[in-house]
This record gives sequence, structure tokens and C-alpha cells, in this order.
Amino acid sequence: VSLTELVVCILAFQEDFSQCQLPEGFAQKVGMRGWLKGQMGFAWLHFIFPPYLQHELLRKLGQRAGARAEISQKEVKESFHEVFLEDIGVCFYVFAWVASFAWSM
Repeated sequence: VSLTELVVCILAFQEDFSQCQLPEGFAQKVGMRGWLKGQMGFAWLHFIFPPYLQHELLRKLGQRAGARAEISQKEVKESFHEVFLEDIGVCFYVFAWVASFAWSM
């Protein structure tokens, strides 16, 4: 979905925005091109976060498993909680996700 949003935003730059009437205030200051750039930035962030999260979870599971071939369900759950509660990248993404939602309104 994020990749599609990114492509659609890039294609939208080809449009003529001279007829667009934006409400006074922040919307006019940012403009359509500025808004699209923000949307593209958030789309890129949403695109790269899942692989980042998967990498961090696998790294944490690898640390817990060591040389063992199997890992318990409890260890998987603990690793998941640890990454979600302590990883700075996840923390950043949560705030960015809220900002993305607000920006899209």
C-alpha cells in the first residue's frame, strides 16, 4: 500500500495545481506540492518500517536462541515485547505514524 501511495504521489506532481483552492492558514502555507512531499516521506517511512521491524525481531531472537535450532513461544513473545517497548526505531515510528495520520487529515 505504501509503495502505491508513493507512486501515486510522484504521478500527482505532473498535475497542474493552479486551480486548487486551499483553506486559509497552514494548508495555504504548505501548498499542494509541499503536502505531496510530506505524504511521500511518510509513505517511504511506512514502506521501510516493516522490514526494519522484522530485522530487529530476528536479531533479538537470534541473540536469545544462540546455537539452539529451536526457540520457545515464550522467548518469541518476550523478544517481541522487548523490541516493541525498548527499540528507539519503533518509538520513533509510533510518533511518526501519529504525525502521518495528522498530516493526512
